[in-house]
Amino acid sequence: MPIGIKRLKYFLAVAEQGNINRAAEALHISQSALTRSIQVLEDNIGAILFERTQRGVKLTPIGERLFEHARRITNTVRSAELDLEQLINASESEVRLGVTSGVPPGKVLDAVFRLLGDMPTVSVTIVDSFYDTLIQNLRLQQLDLAITTLPEGSDRSDLDVEVLDEYVRAMSVYARVGHPLLQPDPIDAKTLSAASWVISGEPHYQKMVDRYLLLQNIPMPKFRLRCTSVTWMKRAILEEDFVALMTDTTVEKEFPSGSVAPVPGTTTMSHSRIGLVTSASAVQSSAVMKLTRELIYLYREEKTSRPGPATTIGKSH
Repeated sequence: MPIGIKRLKYFLAVAEQGNINRAAEALHISQSALTRSIQVLEDNIGAILFERTQRGVKLTPIGERLFEHARRITNTVRSAELDLEQLINASESEVRLGVTSGVPPGKVLDAVFRLLGDMPTVSVTIVDSFYDTLIQNLRLQQLDLAITTLPEGSDRSDLDVEVLDEYVRAMSVYARVGHPLLQPDPIDAKTLSAASWVISGEPHYQKMVDRYLLLQNIPMPKFRLRCTSVTWMKRAILEEDFVALMTDTTVEKEFPSGSVAPVPGTTTMSHSRIGLVTSASAVQSSAVMKLTRELIYLYREEKTSRPGPATTIGKSH
């Protein structure tokens, strides 16, 4: 079943354009030459890859499966070309890494420092943001990879995900030390609902808050402030007496020690996962692949040194 890289590239162009004429223009070849290449590919595979429609062509089920393989194969070839080019020319490269606030920084920094030590011409940019923003930036190829908590129910079908860790975390409504809500006894749900709440404006965080309020039988508060950055949430909590639902990991990472405390009676435990996320369609440089390997190694190393079942590493949707 000979396929060939060139025919795969032609196949991908037609699949992405959905139209043979437009694909031929993008490839700077004739429409007849492209049609013949697709026919040869179909003959070699022994299956029809495209169905004709009024607007052009669409992939058959066999074509959809080949599309997944073709994208990975061509990306691998391109990665090899970039790797060799960087090695030969000693060219500089940049790795753009996204991290959510719920991820402890220790292993991430260890992996970054290992990369910088082994590849002196590489620079790393770390972007700290919420999950939805990081995923959007990955899809736009403004980030190379992201280390993030993985909210349930989010669509990651077009991304590659390595589940690095699974754990149980505490989640509470936090307020600044000295806030009137931080009294010794748990407060009633109505009083908590009437407080000034600050939340992230991103969908997955809103869903988490909604689920928490429902399970705790707390009336829906009036969310007076919505932010897209932990920095602004932090200022609202510390300077203006706002409260927010946060995990203990986020608080430890983002807030000065002893500056905030959980409101009594609001703490719950939840299952969480940390994942390494990359775009399935992006071409990865050797530096990105090395950082990926370092991160997976550091997380796996910890698992082998602690009791309990190891987390399965693989693709997650």
